[in-house]
Amino acid sequence: SIRNVILAAPDVDIDVFLTQLKEIGHAGPAYTVFVSRGDRALAVSRRVWGSRARLGAIDPNDPQIKEELAGYNITIVDIT
Repeated sequence: SIRNVILAAPDVDIDVFLTQLKEIGHAGPAYTVFVSRGDRALAVSRRVWGSRARLGAIDPNDPQIKEELAGYNITIVDIT
């Protein structure tokens, strides 16, 4: 089984990611997500798709993001 997943500036809609986390459940693998709020490619992708945010460009200090990710084994590394 998969125990660890590393995502580097993933171009994934945050809402899609949260939905997938809920389907996998709290006993899923440990995630490490590298984010960069200054990533221009992710900013363009956000505009193209019209989403709230791309996972790779989230603000890890945002209280709403913290609340939504709470309880899952996720480490956010901000490389902005």
